[in-house]
Amino acid sequence: MNPSAEEILESARRILSEPGFQNKPQEDYTCLRLFLEWLFQQPVVQWLFLFCILGILALVLYKIFVRSWGRKKKTMQPPPDTKRIIAISAPSPLLRMQEAHSVLQKGDTLTAIRILHGSTIDYLDSKKLLSKQRWKTNPRYTQECQIDAHWQSLFCRLSQDFDRAVYGQTILSEECLQQHLKNMEEASR
Repeated sequence: MNPSAEEILESARRILSEPGFQNKPQEDYTCLRLFLEWLFQQPVVQWLFLFCILGILALVLYKIFVRSWGRKKKTMQPPPDTKRIIAISAPSPLLRMQEAHSVLQKGDTLTAIRILHGSTIDYLDSKKLLSKQRWKTNPRYTQECQIDAHWQSLFCRLSQDFDRAVYGQTILSEECLQQHLKNMEEASR
């Protein structure tokens, strides 16, 4: 037979009024333990607790399932038609090298190295010495240029200066960029 709520409260009051209870604060809280035992013996509370646990578990599994199954792998490559349109509308790499030269004359070395680096990658892609992709890094491009040692050394030096200027926030001298432009123009002939 389960005790009623009044019986539990009465026994808790009796225990709390005992002098030995107040002298021993290290003892466990008997009234709280008794109340919790009585509470969890009630079938309604047991069912409620079970449903809460199952609900939380279902919510966690749903989140995991939706995140893992709902994701689709996205590719970085545009559709084939877009590549053709970009190839038709993009200026030639040699024109972009001339643009880098004119930007350099204005004194903007950072923009000049960016244009020169991008146009060099475009030029090497057009000559099939490397394959231009958005996700590739400079070391990856340098590895691909191993077919032609001359282009690999030129591109490696250009990439190092590009990395220093863009990521290292180093200001490159105009002479350094002039030399890169000269090397690229001579090599592209």
